[in-house]
Amino acid sequence: MTSFEALHTLVQSLSKAEKRYFKLFCDLQTGDKIYFALYQLLEKEQSTDAVMASISQKYPAAVIDTARKHLYRMLMKSLRSYESDRSIENRLMQRIQDIKILFNKGLLDLCFGELERAMELALKHEKFSYYLILARLELQYLTLLEFPDTDENALIAKQEKMNQVLHQEQWINRHSTLDEVLLHRYLHSGLARSQQEINKLDDLLLEEFQIISNKHYHSVLSQKLHLHFQSTYFLMTGNHPESLRLFYQLLHLFQEYSHLLHDSPLYYIYLINGILTDLRSMRQYAEMPFFIQSLQKIEPASESLGYFLQHLVYLHQLVLLLDLGDYPQAATLIQAYQKDISTKGKIIPPNSDATIHLLMALVYFGLQQFSAALHQVNYVLHKPRRYISHQVYSLCRLLRLIIQVELKNDDYLHYELRSVERKLKAEEKLFKTEKLTIQFLKKWIAHNRSPKYLELFFRNVKETTQHPYENQLLLWFDIVSWTEAKLTKKTYAQIVRAKQKVLV
Repeated sequence: MTSFEALHTLVQSLSKAEKRYFKLFCDLQTGDKIYFALYQLLEKEQSTDAVMASISQKYPAAVIDTARKHLYRMLMKSLRSYESDRSIENRLMQRIQDIKILFNKGLLDLCFGELERAMELALKHEKFSYYLILARLELQYLTLLEFPDTDENALIAKQEKMNQVLHQEQWINRHSTLDEVLLHRYLHSGLARSQQEINKLDDLLLEEFQIISNKHYHSVLSQKLHLHFQSTYFLMTGNHPESLRLFYQLLHLFQEYSHLLHDSPLYYIYLINGILTDLRSMRQYAEMPFFIQSLQKIEPASESLGYFLQHLVYLHQLVLLLDLGDYPQAATLIQAYQKDISTKGKIIPPNSDATIHLLMALVYFGLQQFSAALHQVNYVLHKPRRYISHQVYSLCRLLRLIIQVELKNDDYLHYELRSVERKLKAEEKLFKTEKLTIQFLKKWIAHNRSPKYLELFFRNVKETTQHPYENQLLLWFDIVSWTEAKLTKKTYAQIVRAKQKVLV
């Protein structure tokens, strides 16, 4: 991304409140404001080329480049000022700057008073790294002033407190590291599909147990990390009742300590997302609307987090309608969000964007709009592979095979089947359901879609529903229902709705 493209993206991402604040911020400045004229163009135009064409007619290249750099500095300065009191970290960083200014101006009583209050704030919210910066600053200033009103015992007490907090921060950091690794595996690889994959998670579980056993200090932050790690582990290993129980404990912790929501909004969002994932896996659909509403009630601290929340709400609404077989209502929901999907896709995580397009493909598939479904699947498969989880990518490749079957593109299928099989084997991700599906399609197409191969596949794939690891794939796309629809000459949607009525 070029400098102008990055600046254009930054301007386009500003909320209405941030734009108003920036304009007020610029009103305080004097002199020729070429940078503000550039800002207005970047705000108005949808393409960088249009901005460059317009601004180049008025100013030489050297002036434009200077204006671009100045606009970036002014935008960042304005956004820092706008965000200054919106989080504990921002407040503490601002306090650190204030303390340095007060000391340099010789206002020592005010300086040390601010230091004491800032350290109390850091400890209250368990911002241990900020406490260490403040405590080191205090000792630095006391040393420069030759330790006024500070005897040796008081100095040692301050140093011991620093060491205690440093030790606590080290344990928190070790715990956070494990939690991040586990979350990375979940987001990139999805749920465990074999005992071998579960065994790979057990090393993290053992490390987490050692941290919990050996730590000497209890804190709300460490409890939050422990519950999040454990709930995610059980979610990944398919133990949804235990995962849900731990997620509920974590939810209670957030409710008891309200500052956690403001300090860790992303953890809270992943918590609600985890609850919804467990409820779906357990097919407790009646409980899901309450937690979808909980997501809607979260007040995002930033515009980008707001868009991520909006898409997460949309994702779970689509999931619920899909599982209930309500494809017409799901299509209505897609229409309502279509504009947001196309315009905000750049500022939400690529994997979340890909998951939404996979769900849209499944909606169109259920409506027998196979070309539209293929368009959504191709959107995902044409994205850079490294940003999309293996689960979503593999599902899209398998779904594309089924769509090509429905479109009767048999010539294309011969090539695509070999490609998918080769890729999954290379990644060592060719599990039983995928293997059965590929083998069936190869034989079925080669024998002019003979019913006997369809019946055999139906019996074989139905057996996989008893396997907890294989059942995860069927939660997204019920290939058993698709096969049954082919055998009974009914639509896929009819079979899904009939099964849902039995569950209710």
